[in-house]
Amino acid sequence: MIKKTLPILPSLAALLLLANSPLMALQTTWLGDHQDLWNDDSLWTAGRPTATSEAHFNDFDGLVSINFNQGYGTDNPLGIRNAGALTKTGEGFTRIGAVNDKIVGVLRLHGLSTTIGDESVTLLIGNFGTDGVFQINGPSTRPLELELTVTGVMHADRSIILNAPVTGNGGIIKTGSSSLQFFPINSTVFRSNTYTGGFTLREGVVRFADSGTANENPFGAGTLTLENGTVQSYNDGTLTRTLWNPIVLAGTIQLGSADTAANNADFITDASNSQTTTLTADSTLTLHNTTTWKQAISGDFELAKAGAGTLILEGENTYSGATSVEAGAFHVSGSLDNAQVTVADGGAFSLLEEGILRFQITSATEADRFTLESGGNALFDGTLDLAFGQATENATWQLFDGTAAGDFTNLEAITLSGAFEGALSLTGLNLWEGTLGDSTFVFQTDTGLLSVTTIPEPGTLSALLLGMAILGAVRFGKTQS
Repeated sequence: MIKKTLPILPSLAALLLLANSPLMALQTTWLGDHQDLWNDDSLWTAGRPTATSEAHFNDFDGLVSINFNQGYGTDNPLGIRNAGALTKTGEGFTRIGAVNDKIVGVLRLHGLSTTIGDESVTLLIGNFGTDGVFQINGPSTRPLELELTVTGVMHADRSIILNAPVTGNGGIIKTGSSSLQFFPINSTVFRSNTYTGGFTLREGVVRFADSGTANENPFGAGTLTLENGTVQSYNDGTLTRTLWNPIVLAGTIQLGSADTAANNADFITDASNSQTTTLTADSTLTLHNTTTWKQAISGDFELAKAGAGTLILEGENTYSGATSVEAGAFHVSGSLDNAQVTVADGGAFSLLEEGILRFQITSATEADRFTLESGGNALFDGTLDLAFGQATENATWQLFDGTAAGDFTNLEAITLSGAFEGALSLTGLNLWEGTLGDSTFVFQTDTGLLSVTTIPEPGTLSALLLGMAILGAVRFGKTQS
């Protein structure tokens, strides 16, 4: 760590504080008071920040003005300020932004290499304070713009608020146990986060109010990667928020808050521009609202649904891992290509009328199995599709297992696909049957058993018997000669 150059001898408390701050090179620490000017070299311990320095704030409670009274005017409307990274320690409520809404400016972050804990990262913004908010601020009309030139970490031991549009080719990786918050702003300028490097939630909370539009929303124009942490919309709970970005699920994610006073908004994942969701690790979605997942989910991993909220799958979901409903409601109105589902005590699964639940039957002994545990509920109003990987004769599969098979009263249809193409018909109480060629299929909803019985057609049987008789005569003749 490069020692900080201070104009006066620091106290022991200050030394301890600096020792616990992130390791940075070329640090310059703010010395100014309220609404003082960023560009004033005398207000920094080592002069104004540059693209390779850390702009550091310690126990500062006030506003640092990026462009106040800088005199850019109409001929030069964009005042650009550079910093490698912004960091805060101490307890103050530090704001960085413009205070004159007739002048705009850009704060351009280039990222600095440092270590947080045991991890080497590229840092953009860090609130390492013991208290106090670190806010990038802007007025309601001609805002300060935060431009990211690299993808880096925004680390929040205490809250970080981005109350300004975020642009550039870089992206955001959110770490730290506290929150990163995109402020609710009425101006459309402030909703236009257009950064293209993507947003990764690795730890803590990200909050937003207005979901914006495609490519101009809190998470910018890149991919939204959810590894661990919480996504919240802190409005009054009366509106639905849209997640416009393609999504990667890679861990344990919470949508909304378990606090009933939070009034969670509902979420929708947008699929209008062919956005999709990819599972890159076994993942759990804990919901405290109603989330409609319009995006198709793919990948080779498992998905678990937890929390009291409701998850509605509307896309054509092809992920190959198992599904578990640990709590709350899980609805399928699109398709689920893997019926390896477990519904636990307190969970509820619903195959809606327009939905398809597909059982992969890969051999005479292997097939997906739907398990309904004691205390769980399952309702099947849609279509069960039995997808045969190969033509199979004289076999039985336990497709549904548990203390109860679920409610099939309003089951729409049972179809056959893959090696067999056709459908079964309801022929009696709890009984669905169908015949394709010389194979008869029977599914019993009360036991969850599917069977296929193959009996040669009469013509085929006669030919077989005749062939056996001729073969027998030939053999008999040979023994007599």
